[in-house]
Amino acid sequence: MNNLGQALLEYLLLMVFGVLLTTNVVGTLSESTSEKFGRLAHVLSINLSTGVCEEACFFRAYENDTKK
Repeated sequence: MNNLGQALLEYLLLMVFGVLLTTNVVGTLSESTSEKFGRLAHVLSINLSTGVCEEACFFRAYENDTKK
């Protein structure tokens, strides 16, 4: 019966370690992915925005409906 208790305790400790390790890895990956998609969304929103800029256009190709 003593071997069974020790095996059960070792199994539980391994499971807890595995769960903690997996949680940390998933948390790190989700933070990294969230930051990358946030940066991508920011760049796309700046570069793909449409509208009229009459004076201070950052990109000359994005001047919409302006006449100079």
